[in-house]
Amino acid sequence: MKRDYPTINVIETGRHLKSLMMDRGLTVRDIQVFLKLASPQGVYHWFEGKSMPSLDHIYSLSELFQPLFNERISAALSMKVVSNKYLLKNEG
Repeated sequence: MKRDYPTINVIETGRHLKSLMMDRGLTVRDIQVFLKLASPQGVYHWFEGKSMPSLDHIYSLSELFQPLFNERISAALSMKVVSNKYLLKNEG
């Protein structure tokens, strides 16, 4: 089903998160401890595009990965919004 509104690409988000972790020299265990997760499985699920971090976790990750997080995630979301025909058609 085609949607006429912007959505989050779960797979690309997972790729961005994994890339940010690697750029910072962090491990999945580091992320698990930082977010106080019971197991690392959730982090692996994010990387694989099987699930998304909660809003609280996204906020915490944005603090951990500053300034790279905002640059990469904002760029990905902006590209999605700009490519959305519905939004372009209704901008003015």
